[in-house]
Amino acid sequence: RGFEPPCGETERVLAEIWSDLLGVERVSRNDDFFELGGHSLLAVQMIHRFQAASGFAMTLEHVFDTRSLAELAELAIDNQLREFDEDMLPQLVSELGDVF
Repeated sequence: RGFEPPCGETERVLAEIWSDLLGVERVSRNDDFFELGGHSLLAVQMIHRFQAASGFAMTLEHVFDTRSLAELAELAIDNQLREFDEDMLPQLVSELGDVF
């Protein structure tokens, strides 16, 4: 697999965490956490750091079920979208209006 840089904020956050935890200089969006030297204990640390940095929920099962950084980022985003409460939109729009 050739190197493809991470795309989007979620992939970039994951790539930085992987790089730090696994001691690799750069992480491709096609890289596999376990092929880069990851194991279950590092996966738990990665989940904790990712949730702290992004607010996105992730489980150990998610990490084991995905094969690449891009797939894991997509899964994290999909899970976040599933939890989105449409009833909160008016409040969010109102709050954004106050900012702009």
